[in-house]
Amino acid sequence: MGGGQAMTATESTVPSEAGPGEDTPVPASDPQSTRSWPWWLGAALVVGYLLQLGWRLWLARSVPTPVAHADEDRYLLAARALAGGPGGLGNDTEAFRRLGYPLILTPIYWFTSDPFKVFHAAQAIGAVVNALTFPLCYLFARRVLHGERRIALIGAFLVATLPTVAYYGEFALTDSIFAPLGLAWLILLHAQLAGRTAWSRGAAALGAGAVVGYVYAMHVRGLVMLGIHGAVLAVLVITRRSRWTLPVASLVAALVVSRLDWVAQRLIGDRLEHGGIEPDGRMWSRLFDARGAVHIICDAAGQIWYTGVGTWGLAAVGLVVAVQRIRGRDTSGTDLAQRVTLVTAFAATALIALSSAAALPPDGRVSNHAYPRYVAFLAPIWAMLAIVALCGAGRRRALRLYGAAAAVIVGGAFLVLARQTDLVRETFEPFDTPEVSFLTNTWGALPIARATATALLLLAVFVFAIAAPRPARLARIALAGVLVLNVGAMEVINARSLRPMAAKQYATAPQLVKDIHLGPGDVVVTSKWVPLSPLLNHQREVYWGPLAEFDHRKNQPPSNATAVIAPWNTLNGVDDWDGDARGWRRVAGDPVVKWAVWLRNSDPRVGTVSTGSGR
Repeated sequence: MGGGQAMTATESTVPSEAGPGEDTPVPASDPQSTRSWPWWLGAALVVGYLLQLGWRLWLARSVPTPVAHADEDRYLLAARALAGGPGGLGNDTEAFRRLGYPLILTPIYWFTSDPFKVFHAAQAIGAVVNALTFPLCYLFARRVLHGERRIALIGAFLVATLPTVAYYGEFALTDSIFAPLGLAWLILLHAQLAGRTAWSRGAAALGAGAVVGYVYAMHVRGLVMLGIHGAVLAVLVITRRSRWTLPVASLVAALVVSRLDWVAQRLIGDRLEHGGIEPDGRMWSRLFDARGAVHIICDAAGQIWYTGVGTWGLAAVGLVVAVQRIRGRDTSGTDLAQRVTLVTAFAATALIALSSAAALPPDGRVSNHAYPRYVAFLAPIWAMLAIVALCGAGRRRALRLYGAAAAVIVGGAFLVLARQTDLVRETFEPFDTPEVSFLTNTWGALPIARATATALLLLAVFVFAIAAPRPARLARIALAGVLVLNVGAMEVINARSLRPMAAKQYATAPQLVKDIHLGPGDVVVTSKWVPLSPLLNHQREVYWGPLAEFDHRKNQPPSNATAVIAPWNTLNGVDDWDGDARGWRRVAGDPVVKWAVWLRNSDPRVGTVSTGSGR
């Protein structure tokens, strides 16, 4: 951006009085103008994006059905309800139900109602958006960090393949599209301050507001991001770094777009039921209790620890560099717009980690003490900053950065281990910690110390090679090694974790349509005592009408019911519902999870049902 004049820390960035109502762009210090886009660069970005997209679609084959219950189920059910279909039990609290993400899935139901095809289409949409991490990382490196073109291009491709980004692209989750949205928000915020023309700064202000408004409508993390966005803009106005027009326009855009959730909620009405316990009381009780506050700090530090470890140490280096640039300790290529952007990203990381640590339920999952999912979308920013800062940094500076990053990771590990009494008795969910499972080759526990040591060893190798001024071949080998590690990690994670999780969904259970031949002519009811995971699967499979619920311990199924889903005859060893004595015949079910499908004795399908394992 601009010429080769580097901006010093004392350069004025107060809006010029010569142009009333307009902001003066913050001088940029990019040594190479980003205006020039040679043909090969555009081709490289397009080819790179297609490679990222194809790889994500290839990875998605490992997850043929939802496994992240009940998050994926409620998004798919909400999209179906928005398309005019039946709703069901979302099993979510009012605070966490946001409908911005289901809105982009709704068009799928215009073309198919098959729940498995719908899920694959949702995965494809997620892959298309998630792959945008690559070009957006390039833009972030060039426009915000003023990185050299080749480093930005290679680094962006590597960062986009990190498991912390690609992993979530395999699911129907908001996380599949969060990383590109976070990058777009920060790039546009930077452009609002550093754009060359009034038109570009105005468009960027509206765009940044629209993105953060949509994120608010998509997930409760957006509430934190919207608050930070408003606070940053207010500070810019108060300190006279910006006139009031662009910040106000940005906030108006954010508030308008955020109302998408309100509109969608009114369209669904009560067709999607809430479940769970609202987090408000839990958050406030922890905040105003000394022990609870300490637990929040430890668990938030655990998220920072995981962000560093899960990116092979690179994100920890990026956080250190960001702090140095924010404090003015590192002025290499920095300007006000970059510092504001990094402050915004740093505040989002810290506040989302703290608020989510306070809100996570005490459900006995050991990963809650180092839950990476809510801040993972910002990891590409820190990893990209690390690569830009390390390339050609020299051994002495690289060693200092490594030492500071190691302190961040070790300090976070110490605070996680401070919760040792909880760690030893809580359960482990392999879905939550894929990178640590890969690093330690441990798929049934969370080995904090071993993961820390492994990540620090990898980071030492990368730092030594990437920062080497000569020979450059070492740096190229190191960057290629990161790519191989990322791709290999995803294959191992899928083989050892995701494929077994997906296989369990229908390993001993039939599909209602394919195996039992239920269809739009059937009225299907389910007992409220059927376990939650199969209940959520059944809601998606019965796409033609609501899945009515009854209490088989107290009542009989409705007289118009043609199929009943109830316990496998026994629950806790007690014969709770004798369907045979009431004119029903058990035709199929899951003997492991203990649920069964019952058809009336007069139903011609009795005796002809396939009890295969579905997919």
